[in-house]
Amino acid sequence: MRSICVVALLLFGAVTSASSIPKDPSKVAVGLDCGSSGSRVCVYYYDKDPHDLVMAETSCQNIHPGLSSYADNPSIAGDSLKPLFDHAMSLGLPKGSKVYLAATAGLRSLPDKGAVDRIMADVSSFLTDYYSPHLVWANGYPRVLSGNEEGVFGWAAVNHMLGKLGGSGDKTVGSLDMGGSSTQITFVATDPADVPNGYKFSLPYKDQVYHLYTHSFAGYGYNSARASLLEDSNTVTSGGFQGSSTQTTLIDPCAFSGYDGEATVNDQLVSVSGTGSWGDCTTRCKLLLSRGWPCVAV
Repeated sequence: MRSICVVALLLFGAVTSASSIPKDPSKVAVGLDCGSSGSRVCVYYYDKDPHDLVMAETSCQNIHPGLSSYADNPSIAGDSLKPLFDHAMSLGLPKGSKVYLAATAGLRSLPDKGAVDRIMADVSSFLTDYYSPHLVWANGYPRVLSGNEEGVFGWAAVNHMLGKLGGSGDKTVGSLDMGGSSTQITFVATDPADVPNGYKFSLPYKDQVYHLYTHSFAGYGYNSARASLLEDSNTVTSGGFQGSSTQTTLIDPCAFSGYDGEATVNDQLVSVSGTGSWGDCTTRCKLLLSRGWPCVAV
């Protein structure tokens, strides 16, 4: 249960902080959340109850880009996390502090699963080679979370922060987590028997079990969805954009008129110009959201 709380909280952060880190490494957890656009580290600890985690700092240390950026060069994936490991060490952690690294949709979405394995292997060996025995991997880590796990841990984090865990299920809140590559929706099911297989998750917490509906929508994170919208919009307005380098500026109907920025589309960094077209924006978003996803009644 402790590892579930740790991973859940590292995905969203916590609300309290203090600087007195225990000398007992079993009461300390170093959480790394490796998303599609970047990675961050948060250090947690507890005094008596492992469910009452405290952040060692008021914020988490962040780096960019995400681990998926190293698909073509996985041998430097571990080294990319060095600033995060160094930052955790600077807090004066006790020897043997456990590290929980959870990667999410950025790695899940990579088509080359061999590259995912190589990235994770390099990350695993990097910490062991350069930081052990001061930092050690927690059992089962590092690993890539499934979409359902990401949704459930996010739900647990939100309800933990709001003080709603440990009571009746009808007092909890649902969570909608929009990341860079995917979006997760999770809530307590009215009738667990009605939840289709593949969308149900039972989460034990203290002396009770929460029966959850959770659904992860790959490709519907902010960055991925925006890239799809830009592709769709420019296929129509510019005569067939396919990620060609000959087109340097894409039109974004959802950005305000006069906006000039950048976005990554088909692995290319392109310029973006906003038109502020409400009608075109809503039409494109509706088309994007209706791509083959059935509605499931729960």
